[in-house]
Amino acid sequence: MGTLTYVNQALLARTYNVTNKTIKRTLLSAEKVKHQMMSSLGQSKRKRSIKFIAIEEKVVAFVSLLRNRTKPLPVTLSIVKEYAEQVAQNLGGKDFRASSGWWEKVRKRNGIGKSVKLHGEAGEVDCEQIKKKILEIQMLLEKYDPEQIYNCDETGLYFRSIPNATYTAPNEVRVRKRTRATKAQKAKDRVTLITCTNATDTHKIPLAMIGKAENPRCFRAKSCPLPYKVQKNAWNDYTYTLTKWWFHDVYKMVVS
Repeated sequence: MGTLTYVNQALLARTYNVTNKTIKRTLLSAEKVKHQMMSSLGQSKRKRSIKFIAIEEKVVAFVSLLRNRTKPLPVTLSIVKEYAEQVAQNLGGKDFRASSGWWEKVRKRNGIGKSVKLHGEAGEVDCEQIKKKILEIQMLLEKYDPEQIYNCDETGLYFRSIPNATYTAPNEVRVRKRTRATKAQKAKDRVTLITCTNATDTHKIPLAMIGKAENPRCFRAKSCPLPYKVQKNAWNDYTYTLTKWWFHDVYKMVVS
């Protein structure tokens, strides 16, 4: 209770127009709250250090290793979580869970920067221009059972590309506006995947793939597990040849 020795209680009482007893009681309460907070903080730190300090050290070292390479690799939240879970398993940390909240605390404690974008992304489709057509399609589909309605779409798979965002190592935080990327982030090697399922999501058509190579090297020893079609740009250009191939060789093979 050293605070009571050095604070002029009479001066405080006159300044705030209260009694000396009120000042004394307030100071005693402040000391008690301070003691409880420091005690609780100490227990929390001891609990963390006993259980998870080894995991934290290995994860921070892992992030620094990936970011301090000659060609830095992106570090994403999913990568951090997976690595932390592996470390915990190796160390016997059965009650450990690599949550987003846990990583945020670890990141801040160790001076690791926030996740930053390494390059931009394309704009979105303007849906206003197709509202009228959507209404026409909805009216047409009302005549059919949902299980008989199928939706087909495509997506590009940049199979050589690596993530475009990363956490930064402590020594990168001050210069994160100049965070270095690698050429792999801009890799444009791609294939097109065609997906299709019915409206109730009870029947999914197998994935089909469109690529550039006539005989892809990765499938020379073992055949491609997906229906595969060659197109010079690896795009689904909706030509008669591609549409006919997908409809007859993929869709009709599994839909009666």
